Amino acid sequence: MLTAVAAMLLGIIVPAIRGARDAARTRDCANNLKQIGMGLQNYCDTWRSFPMAYTAADGRLLHSWRMSLVPFIEQWSFGKEVQVRPGAPWDKPWDHDANARFRACRLSCYKCPADESVTRYNGTSYLAVIGADTAWPGETARRLADFERGTSNLIFVVEALDPRIHWMEPRDLEFDTLELAINGQQTPGISSNHAKGANVLIGDGSVRCLPPTTAPETLGQMLQIGEPESSGTAEKP
Repeated sequence: MLTAVAAMLLGIIVPAIRGARDAARTRDCANNLKQIGMGLQNYCDTWRSFPMAYTAADGRLLHSWRMSLVPFIEQWSFGKEVQVRPGAPWDKPWDHDANARFRACRLSCYKCPADESVTRYNGTSYLAVIGADTAWPGETARRLADFERGTSNLIFVVEALDPRIHWMEPRDLEFDTLELAINGQQTPGISSNHAKGANVLIGDGSVRCLPPTTAPETLGQMLQIGEPESSGTAEKP
């Protein structure tokens, strides 16, 4: 009898604990994205544009937008020893020896607490979607005036489960080859370990958790600044 009661209690308590843990991690992940959103706004207020998806020189990619955003977010811990300033190592690729100290730095706001895999290689859980009609056209900076339909329904940053991308690395998702699905088959893609779906940062600074049932057409609309003409790989034969 006692064994049966204990089993019943465990059946109630364990799922509740797991649910509470997932809810806390989902909330912390959303807070990370909100911090990134504040950083983007701070950057835009300073430079009158959002950062480029990546910086490049002589045809070679140097740094991701995440590196450009570092001076504009609160949680960065490079310390006095490593200063973020123009010149070297900004003019060296992210994987150059001159950037070794930067690569070793860990920024908690770039890591979802529900994705432990990113810790192994100092990766990021948050990616941009790059494309001619997205918020990130590549080596071009968007200004507020570029957003024809405003930013209140436009996705700026998505969550990606185990993308295996270092936070400094100038690599993100490409709209033209992106699977327009939440927790689909593509890796990396818009995905997470959260029970209810994946978090995304909206251009107005809000964060939404998009469920796996989100339609491809909806994702396509939310990722494009104008009237969408295509819906990524989900619409291709």
